Amino acid sequence: MHRRPRAARGAEFQSFVAAAQATKASNQQWRADIQTERAMETHVRDLRKGVKGIATARFGASGAQMLQFGYSLPKPRKKSAETKAAAVVKGLATRKKRGTMGSVQKKDVKGNVSVELVVTPGPDGTQPVPVVQGAAPAVVATPATPAPPATAAATAPAPAHAGGNGA
Repeated sequence: MHRRPRAARGAEFQSFVAAAQATKASNQQWRADIQTERAMETHVRDLRKGVKGIATARFGASGAQMLQFGYSLPKPRKKSAETKAAAVVKGLATRKKRGTMGSVQKKDVKGNVSVELVVTPGPDGTQPVPVVQGAAPAVVATPATPAPPATAAATAPAPAHAGGNGA
């Protein structure tokens, strides 16, 4: 160990103490700043949530512009091979149970129905009523007779008196 004069050692120790005090003061200031930030965050939480909703609607949840607003991007989901295989099997079972088909399978399905369309005049002779033969009878809605138009006197408000004295 190298011997130094007592004054030099005292100066080094004093500089160490000053650095430790500066660190302690900056740590306390940092903690105070965190408390202030947390208090402010509770006040602007709703506003921040609204801005996030607008930004998400505009740019998408995984849009790079979300970083400019201070929001982190969602982590990509990791699916295992077992999960993917189970999803495929489940999807095929659902299709089979529902009887759904793709466009290629639909091309092979052909209907064999003979339909004849006969149009007869309606009961009042003006509107034709379609009748399909070879199928189940259909319910045909015919419009009711239109209501007579309301007169202007019946719907207009009563005029106010011009005299203004109530007589």
